[in-house]
Amino acid sequence: MDLFERIRLLSETNSLPHAVIFEGERAKEFSEFFAKTAVCEGENKPCGVCRHCIKAQKGVHPDIINLEPEGKTKNYKVDFVRNIKSDSYVLPNEADAKVYIFNDAENISTVSQNALLKVLEEPPKSVVFVINCKEKTNLLDTVISRATVFICEDEELEKISEETFNIIKTAVLQSEYDLLSLLHSYSSDKQELLRICDELVFSLRLLYRAKVKESDFEEYSEVLDKLTLNRILNAIDILTNTKKDIMQNKAVKIVVARTCIKLKNTLGR
Repeated sequence: MDLFERIRLLSETNSLPHAVIFEGERAKEFSEFFAKTAVCEGENKPCGVCRHCIKAQKGVHPDIINLEPEGKTKNYKVDFVRNIKSDSYVLPNEADAKVYIFNDAENISTVSQNALLKVLEEPPKSVVFVINCKEKTNLLDTVISRATVFICEDEELEKISEETFNIIKTAVLQSEYDLLSLLHSYSSDKQELLRICDELVFSLRLLYRAKVKESDFEEYSEVLDKLTLNRILNAIDILTNTKKDIMQNKAVKIVVARTCIKLKNTLGR
């Protein structure tokens, strides 16, 4: 089971931790997915279609607070952390949960960690704290012990199949009609359509990883230059919902047509 599925399973069982540490090169990717899951009000969280997911995908959800270190030392000042601690006791604006994401927290000072420790011990019911770091070696044992640690392994980027990359490239660079013509060939076989949805999701996740790592992959650059992280995540959500519609035996040709419109609007804007 990959980490995406582990987070989904925790949500389904109402077991999302109140404090998590994502360690590794892919920490930001998983923290964003975790935050979307925490605020989602739909089924199969994150559903990608509820009002909270839509705002999270656009980066404007008032209850997902992305924090960045300051100054030359790239640290979190103790007064800043204390303010976050105080703010955490204010109820969420819209969702059932409020998520604070400490990005690039590998250099957070001992004083700042101690300022955060008390609220990690006795957190408000509606609050989730997420700490991103490449390595947790500088985090206090007392902080680590009060959080669930997820290791985000920095796997070597696998190759995207020519078949799926051609579909993604069409969605990004060509017309909606061209995309529909490509996907129409899969609509006569339910299992084949499910297969291509899975492969497209897999390929989009690889593109996301390439984008996060700012890797130089020439064969994908024409598409990567046009995409943002939010657009890729939106497209993954669209395809996840497409699979759900297919498995519920909805009219396949209508589902494919709607998927093409949504993918084109998301990836080809």
